[in-house]
Amino acid sequence: MRLLVNITSLYGHMTGIGCYTANLVRGLLRHPAVEEVRGVGLAGIWSGERLAARLRAGADARPVRNGERTGAWMHRARRLATRIPNMVPLIHTAQGWQLRAFGPGKDFLYWEPAYVLLPHRGPSVVTVHDLSHLRHPEYHPPERVAWLEKHLPASLARADRIVVVSPFTRRELLAAFPLDETRIHVVPPGVGPAFRPFSPAGAEAVLRRHGLEWKRYLLSVGTLEPRKNLPGLMRAYRLLPRRLRHRYPLVLAGARGWMEGETERLARRLEAAGQLRWLGYVPAADLPYLYAGALLMGYVSFYEGFGMPVVEAMACGTPVLVSDRGALPETAGGAAVQANPGDVEGLAERLESLIGDPETRARLGRLGLARARNFTWERSVARIIGCFESIGKNPSPPA
Repeated sequence: MRLLVNITSLYGHMTGIGCYTANLVRGLLRHPAVEEVRGVGLAGIWSGERLAARLRAGADARPVRNGERTGAWMHRARRLATRIPNMVPLIHTAQGWQLRAFGPGKDFLYWEPAYVLLPHRGPSVVTVHDLSHLRHPEYHPPERVAWLEKHLPASLARADRIVVVSPFTRRELLAAFPLDETRIHVVPPGVGPAFRPFSPAGAEAVLRRHGLEWKRYLLSVGTLEPRKNLPGLMRAYRLLPRRLRHRYPLVLAGARGWMEGETERLARRLEAAGQLRWLGYVPAADLPYLYAGALLMGYVSFYEGFGMPVVEAMACGTPVLVSDRGALPETAGGAAVQANPGDVEGLAERLESLIGDPETRARLGRLGLARARNFTWERSVARIIGCFESIGKNPSPPA
């Protein structure tokens, strides 16, 4: 099997799609059924050797030069591209041109990890992470919504197989588009071995570098964008008694996204009061320690196709408060406390209850560890290989 993968999501600071792509590509490069992997980036076709070298270079798996500074620049450039009219179509057109001119032939199977297929003469597989642009277009830049509305239906029609990250997204897709369900395969994200419980001493160096103390903060992880509902979480946090806010500051870990003005305003007020730490983008190597050191994690999005931070926190033994919307109840699998993301008072009550109940936190920690064992990258790679191998065979219902 020869594979071609769009690696654009690996440029700059990686968020959910980038992490998903990087970890599956790592596994595909090692899999005995795969003879060769090539990547199509923003400029040029990558060999498997070059891909492997970049993925080995660091936990963030950024195919960029000059380390963190270039990674930050590429992240800002990619984020800016979503806001400039016609920039995304121009990038897509340029990538299509280089594929036609320099790309591999139809004996390569092309996997697109992010919604919209590039032109390719051979078989193709597209991954759909969620349908938030349809369900909640108000949470996205208008250019992104217009791009996906225009191009996603054609990609779904052209793809030989469609990968989704959860049964929830599979149901959403079938409700929104006239698709044969046997073409859709569920390949959820995994959790790497770095995400595990740590002792206070084991996490001390990383926590100290971020100015944090063991089990003396509440955590939220994710890109700053409207559907993550960080303003709702911060408003709920502000309703906690002052003594709790001073003892347990709220820590936000995540790169800037889009339409983050309200999030930033609320965060700055809490920061000025000494009740919030805004870490910005946190390197992947630090995240397990931040999860493990938190008293609890809040992840109360209005809509998610999976919710990787939920499983990552669980794998570190940290109790989680999740939204009762989207895929999050399914992802948590009964191992987290659920709340209505639009009910600020209810969120505050859940937070205060968890802070004051060590027995419940311990029970959730145990349940979360067991739940997280269901998600491994080895299993995810096996599932996507099964999807690839099913092309050309008689279709069978997805796992």
